[in-house]
Parts: sequence; structure tokens; C-alpha cells
Amino acid sequence: MKVRKVSGKVNLEKEFIVGFDVGSQRINGYAEHLCDGEKLSFEEEFKNMTYDIKSALRQYCKHATSLGYERLKVVCEPTGGYEKMLLDIAEDMGFLTAYVSGESVSKLGIVGTNDYGKTDSKDPRTITYLAKTGCCLTRRTGEDIYKRMKLLNRMYNEEDRSVVAAKNLFYSYLKDLFWDNRRSNSFYFNTKLGQLLVRDFKCSPFRMRELGYKNFCSHVKAKIKVRKAYLDELWDDVVSSCDRGMDEQLRSIYEGRLDELYGDWEKHDGKKKKYMEQIDGLFRQTKEYEKLKGIMTQCGEGNLARLVAETGSLSDFGCADQFLKYAGLNITEKKSGKFIGKMKISKRGNSLLRKVLYQICCFRMTRSIFRDYYREAKERLRIPIKAVISVMRKFLKMILGIVKSSSVFDENRIFVSQGDFKKVA
Repeated sequence: MKVRKVSGKVNLEKEFIVGFDVGSQRINGYAEHLCDGEKLSFEEEFKNMTYDIKSALRQYCKHATSLGYERLKVVCEPTGGYEKMLLDIAEDMGFLTAYVSGESVSKLGIVGTNDYGKTDSKDPRTITYLAKTGCCLTRRTGEDIYKRMKLLNRMYNEEDRSVVAAKNLFYSYLKDLFWDNRRSNSFYFNTKLGQLLVRDFKCSPFRMRELGYKNFCSHVKAKIKVRKAYLDELWDDVVSSCDRGMDEQLRSIYEGRLDELYGDWEKHDGKKKKYMEQIDGLFRQTKEYEKLKGIMTQCGEGNLARLVAETGSLSDFGCADQFLKYAGLNITEKKSGKFIGKMKISKRGNSLLRKVLYQICCFRMTRSIFRDYYREAKERLRIPIKAVISVMRKFLKMILGIVKSSSVFDENRIFVSQGDFKKVA
């Protein structure tokens, strides 16, 4: 038998915990106090408006003071942003704030009442119970600079998705106009010849053929350097596409749509670059910048800036396990009796952080210090994506270790334990 003494996470004698179920229009609150075997409960429903929230919190604070508590703690579950006003006002009034997991509330609600139903009066009771058992999640507010970085990174991600959408739509329409096009989608956005074809000919093979072969080649060569063999290959595609023919009015609609989509791509790509410059400028002002300078050659300054934008201050994390859970990269296991399930990552953390981390690790896999580590993991695990996740976890641990230890980046130290490294030193 294992006997362990675990210290309590919540001081119920000093903290008066109030659980709130927050909706878009209304908020339900619940708190309770045990005295001489009797339970005194406090329930209230009010509008999700500034004045009503302040009035309700003052009432709960008055009850807490009269019952001998030192402070009030406001707890709720994330509800898509509707809870932010409640928590911000509570912090402004000097109260403690915390989250509880929405999944925990849902499952414990079934256990507590033996009922699968969900009501606005039931959830606050469950939230209060979870908070009293210490199952709270820290609400990270962070410094203003990290808030600005995170907002800009969210905007950057929105523009990035718009860029991808515009490029994919562009290519889908292009296939209907330029049937025998053998060039990839990136050709028209990332090469000088592709950009010239869009700008001067709207990617229309019919416009190119109207000039004739010689005039087309002269027009292109007058603006950019390109091999004749490449132009001959392009011209063969133009001729074969034009042989099928197309109604002139239908052709003009396609050309107009392609022009619009290319303009959308340029607009969103320009915004992406602008937001990236702002994120990079803010990153240079953080305390992490100087400490992580050494690894920028491994992942790029822009990617590292976006990573810190999502993590916030790395000093908030006490250990690597907390950091991995925040990113949703902690390993979960399902096992019962003879059944042994697969080991998977939880994916319960910051999804945008995982996306940025995936981009860092995938794009730099063959050129970074993790090249050999990735190959070994790939051979061991036999599934490429698991090897990538292994690198992502290793990278997160590495940057946390650099920041927490305030040591200079040393690539010889990454894959060596502290004891072995000291022996070699």
C-alpha cells in the first residue's frame, strides 16, 4: 500500500469560491459555506453587463467578508470569450480568478446528479465543487507586450489562411482556363515569369497566342531573364490549350476572376508581412529575445517570434511538463485490463502554438541540429508524424531550458544528459 501526504491546493478557510456559468446574455453564480454541519448557499442570476457584474461581485464579496473569508475567488469555464468581461472586472476589483476545464464540468455534472441534462443552475455548482477540490486552471493574463504579440499573431494566422484560400481558388479557376498548364500553383506567385504571366496576360493562353510566338518571347525576355527552352515548353502548353477553344465572354469572366483572386493574394500577403514585422519588433523588446538569439539560425527569427507570441513569458512555466501540456503535446495513455490503447498527444492545449511549432520543425528538419535526431526517431517509431512530434517536444524543452537556466545556447548540450555533460566538461 502506498501512503502519500499531499498538501491542499486550495485554502478553503481563506478563499470564498464562487462558480459562474457564463452565457452570451446572462450569468449564473453559485457559492456555498459549511457551518456546524449546515450548508449555506448563495445563488444569483444576472445580465452579462458591466454594471450587473459589478453589483453581483460586490454582493458576493459582502457575504465573504461577513463569513470571515479573506478574499473572493471567481471561477468559470471558458465559453468562447463571453467570460472575459466577468474575469477582467473581477481582477480590476482585486479578486482572484481561475478557469476550470469545460470537459471536467460536463463529466462531473453527470457524476454528481446522475443526470445527463445540462442547466444553467447546475453548472455553477459543479464549477464550485471542482474549484474547491483544487482542479483549477491558471488564467494567464501576461504583460501587455505578450498580449499585443498574441493578437498580432492571431491576425497573421488569419491572413495566412486567406492567402492559402486565395491561391487554391486561383489554381482551381486557372485549370478551367489554361487546360494544359503543367506548372504548380506556387509558380504564379513565387517566380518572376509566373508573376509576369498574371500581370500582363491574366494567365490566359488565348491572350498569349494572340501575340504570336516571336512577339511573346520578345515581350517576356524584355522584362526578365528566362531560358528559351522553358519558353518553348510554355508555348506548347499555350497552343494545345487554345486548340480546344472557348467562348470569348466566358473567357473574359475567367480572366477577371483570376485577376481578382491574384489581387486578393497580394493584399493578404502584404498584411502578413506587415504583421510579421510588428511581431518581430515586439519580440526584440522581450526578455526572451537575448536568451534565444543563439537558436535563431536553427528556426528563423520570425518563426521564433510567433512561437513566443503564443507561449507568452516562458518564466511562467515551472517545468517542461507544464509547457508541454500548455501546447497540448503531453502524452496520454489508455489502458484497462488486457486492453492497451495507443499512446497519443492530448491536443488539449494551444492549437496555434502547435501549428507554429510544426512549421518550425518540418521546414527546418533537414537543415537543423535535429536532423539526426529526427532520422533516429523515424527509424525507431516507424511513423514519420510521430517522429515530427518527438522533435517538436524536444524543441519546446530546449527553449524552456535555455530561458530558465539563462545559459548560452550550446548545440553539443542538447542531446546529452546533465551528468554526462559535466563528466565530459
